[in-house]
Amino acid sequence: LPPSIEGRKKMKFSEGAGSAEVMAKTAEREIPRDVFERERVVEPDLTLRSPEELYYYRIWREVMGAGIPAKLVGRTRDRSAAVGVSRGG
Repeated sequence: LPPSIEGRKKMKFSEGAGSAEVMAKTAEREIPRDVFERERVVEPDLTLRSPEELYYYRIWREVMGAGIPAKLVGRTRDRSAAVGVSRGG
């Protein structure tokens, strides 16, 4: 591997592979801000932090159905998923 890759900091897989930016842009395109604001509270004890989280939540619910409570699914502690936090670049 080239030194630029070998010596870089550890990243989440999606960031290192480049899919994080693609997914964030897809979510922004698919879920307008007004829709996100209207749908961000998806369960009584779960408020989503960004259109991207809503995008993933919709996919998860479509695949898993309503049988699994969302509180059993881990969330990233990475605040870059939060509303208003810059991704850089």
